[in-house]
Amino acid sequence: MKRTLPPKELEEVLPSDAEEILHHGHVPPRWSGAVWFDKVLEGTVGAAIIAELLVILLNIMVRLFTGDSVLWTQEVSEIALLTIAFIGGAIAYPKGAHMSVQALIMRLPATWKPYLAALVDCLVFVMSAGSFALYVPTLVQQIEEKTPILQLPVFWVSLPFSAGMLLIAWFALVKLKRQARRAVLVAAGITAALICLVVLSPPLFYYASPNLLLGVVLAVLFILLFLGLPIAFVLALASGIYLYLGGISDVSAIPIGMASGAKGFVLLAIPFFILAGTVMNSAGLTLPLAKLVDALIGHLRGGLLQVVVVTMYIFSGISGSKVADVAAVGTTMRNMLEERKYPRGEVVAVLSASAIMGETIPPSIVLLVLGSITTISTTTLFLAGFLPAAFLALVVMALVFVRARKQGGVAGSKATWRTRGSATFFAIPTLLPSRTPSSWPPPTAAAASGCWVTRSGKPPRRRAWCCSLSPPPLPWRRPSPWPASPSRSTT
Repeated sequence: MKRTLPPKELEEVLPSDAEEILHHGHVPPRWSGAVWFDKVLEGTVGAAIIAELLVILLNIMVRLFTGDSVLWTQEVSEIALLTIAFIGGAIAYPKGAHMSVQALIMRLPATWKPYLAALVDCLVFVMSAGSFALYVPTLVQQIEEKTPILQLPVFWVSLPFSAGMLLIAWFALVKLKRQARRAVLVAAGITAALICLVVLSPPLFYYASPNLLLGVVLAVLFILLFLGLPIAFVLALASGIYLYLGGISDVSAIPIGMASGAKGFVLLAIPFFILAGTVMNSAGLTLPLAKLVDALIGHLRGGLLQVVVVTMYIFSGISGSKVADVAAVGTTMRNMLEERKYPRGEVVAVLSASAIMGETIPPSIVLLVLGSITTISTTTLFLAGFLPAAFLALVVMALVFVRARKQGGVAGSKATWRTRGSATFFAIPTLLPSRTPSSWPPPTAAAASGCWVTRSGKPPRRRAWCCSLSPPPLPWRRPSPWPASPSRSTT
């Protein structure tokens, strides 16, 4: 009979740095090469976020009172957005914040990992340095061009992309310098061999069918993906290889498309929604929301797992990012789930399944990007996303209910109306940012106003209640409606 690992033994199987990967404590000091450079780069991105927020709010106020828009705000916002996207994206690389697939890397022998890490950094250096070199001619041509309203050189609009590529290349060199010399030399040799192979391969595909070329590029894409290369760089490298081998277009179209594709005005909503969710989580505004949902549906079979699903649904309508949703809800409800001894496997499974709803719940980043590159109205996409997300939530809640009933879970006692009213009062600051006036249909305006409400709003304190009206302590720690047996504590 297969032995089930107890919790302590199971935790020892996990990597020693698994907990640090989820926090910023694993970021090495002087990740850019110097402490002052770290502060300059982070200050630049922070100033761009503040400037963008102020400019958008100014445009909202002027349009609200006069009915006209301030035209120059769009050009300033584009420069700020490009700074946030490319300088911020460059900063995220040495901090390990880029998304990548690590499922295969974690299962490889420990002696292989230094070589794979060095190979990844070498490929990132090739991609970023190559993108900058291909974009230099376009950058030179834009020196003489002017923007239509402020008459600024277009060079300044495209400068954040060039600076971002240079920074990524520099960070890759800094990371390679801190690694073992043998691993770096081996990785550099493999990278050089791959570059030569790609450069000499076009004659082989002159008379080949398009399906063969597509199959080769897809194979390269998945190989790079499972090697642990960040997804953004995987897509850029695979696209470049496809254009070069097929002779379809000049490879310089990739950096030009990257620089111009991030100028969509609707994309300005993305950093605002993420910022609003981050501020809410840091200010502790997510916990009152979880307690409100617990007071409303915590008595159902499944208990807090049902609360996780509904809380994820509500919070997805504030941040728009699955990563921000999982980080906020998972971190906030962690103590509540551990106090009631819910199985970690069940919690992770429900949290992951609930995060899928964020793809269709407004303000979804995926829907914002889709609306920016197509002719489909973003408002229409937002309205069409509620029903599929609600259906997914009901399905997940039904599955939690069935599993709780199968494992012997019982329904808990309902919270009193007094408890529910008190929980609603404390959750009001959390619910306000997701409710913007209907007279502001653009998602960018909704994101900016929601971010401002979140930043300026503070959760009410219980001391504000009059002594005679002070409610009793809220019974958040009711007995668990789903007691976990020792054999089911690990999934």
